[in-house]
Amino acid sequence: MNEIALAITGAIIWRKDAEPIKVLTRKGDMKNVLWVKMKSGRKYAFAYDHVSETIQIHDGSIQGAILHSLTNATPLSNLLTIFLSL
Repeated sequence: MNEIALAITGAIIWRKDAEPIKVLTRKGDMKNVLWVKMKSGRKYAFAYDHVSETIQIHDGSIQGAILHSLTNATPLSNLLTIFLSL
């Protein structure tokens, strides 16, 4: 997941709005979810799913619909298209 995580990080920084990225923490430990508001004004939750071993993009919150599931096999051209649509 290292390759796609790095690419997603860059894409988030490229497309996010001015609000800070929010990271889920419990008892001072960072967890596997972060929330980002994009330039479109929409909010998304990015979460690592241990069962499917994917990084999922959820609409609005972790309970929101899964819009995309990403792995190292995801082509960067697809990642570009995905982030342009967020």
